[in-house]
Amino acid sequence: RNCIFNLISFGDKFELLFPASVAYDANSFQRACAAVALMEADMGGTELLEPLRVAINQPVSANLPRQLIVITDGGVSNSDQCI
Repeated sequence: RNCIFNLISFGDKFELLFPASVAYDANSFQRACAAVALMEADMGGTELLEPLRVAINQPVSANLPRQLIVITDGGVSNSDQCI
């Protein structure tokens, strides 16, 4: 089944794992697992608006639904703006 994905870590700033979403395969899965294993809650506050904008503005792939999953260790400081 076709699937593409990306990871965005966020805090006061944000970082994408890949410049654009990539096909899910053994290599991309391994890279994502390695990145998640190294993640720490050390990026400052929990500001979600800009990473959400980046994710939502990524090109949509034909016949693939867009799903955003947000995992955070704290309260989002700009939740009103995100909503």
